[in-house]
Amino acid sequence: MTKKLISSTEPQGANPAFRLYENDGVNPEVYIDGMHGIAVMGAVVKMNCFTRGYIEPAQQTDGVEDRIVACRLVMGLDTFFGVINLVKNMEELLKSKGISAGETGASDA
Repeated sequence: MTKKLISSTEPQGANPAFRLYENDGVNPEVYIDGMHGIAVMGAVVKMNCFTRGYIEPAQQTDGVEDRIVACRLVMGLDTFFGVINLVKNMEELLKSKGISAGETGASDA
């Protein structure tokens, strides 16, 4: 399997330089409707990402929505805090451009 360089950076303060590669094989993209449940076990964080349905619309029985775990993200605490920082920065950028969750149809997590 070969890899393709898709991004690189220079060192910035305490952040080291890096090169981001993508395999020429399968690089899965998993659509999620939200996240539900975070477990912290020592220095490891697990987060369930769910969808409301794949091919068929989500089934609702007695007013209860069925959610299907699409994937589970597992990472170290340092990575978790890095992801939080990345998401906050993206939120600020989107808000500065006048984009909000109400305009995108985004749902609760």
